[in-house]
Amino acid sequence: MTTSGFGRQFERLADVYRKEDGSRWTPREIEETTKGFVSQPYLANLRAGRIRQPGFDKLRAISRAMSFPFALWFEEPERWGNLAQEEERRAGPTLAERLNLLFDLVRHPQTGEPFANAEIARMSSGHLTEEEVERLRGGQLKDPTMAQLLSLSDAFGVDVSYWYLKPEKQPPLDHRTMEALRNEKSHLILNKIHGRSEREKDMILVMLEQLDRMKEGGEE
Repeated sequence: MTTSGFGRQFERLADVYRKEDGSRWTPREIEETTKGFVSQPYLANLRAGRIRQPGFDKLRAISRAMSFPFALWFEEPERWGNLAQEEERRAGPTLAERLNLLFDLVRHPQTGEPFANAEIARMSSGHLTEEEVERLRGGQLKDPTMAQLLSLSDAFGVDVSYWYLKPEKQPPLDHRTMEALRNEKSHLILNKIHGRSEREKDMILVMLEQLDRMKEGGEE
């Protein structure tokens, strides 16, 4: 991409990656979505070609706001489709998919029923409304605050890294795992084990196997 080409590339991207209603993003909307990090004057200068070397942080913020892969800034339009598919595969499940998985797996400890959006909102200490939970589940709210993610993590009993880990690094979440993580003592044991050496973990496994044998033998 030439230094004078970023403005033209922005116009191309803005024409393809539109809002949900089909309209183009306005400079004001991008400024609001990036919380002022990409200002309207900055966008005007970028589009006019006056910013010869835009910072990667600015370009990345624009791509996140408009929901297109960062790599598209540097490729011709005929390559966009392939790059978008590759990035989507690498990104793994979306935040909405991860959240809906928790709604499917985790049950209310008192009722045994799945959580409702309103219940999660009440458990967030004011950080989330029922409407925001619904928008997160539907994929309309794609950039929650850290306080909102922490509230969701507390409500479902998962570590905040759950929202970011890629599939190859993310442990499987089944009913048994989730139930174990919701148990206070199990969670405490997991935290104690985390960071131990492989030798120490082997010793802990040996101790657990001994406990299993004692249980099978009827010992208390």
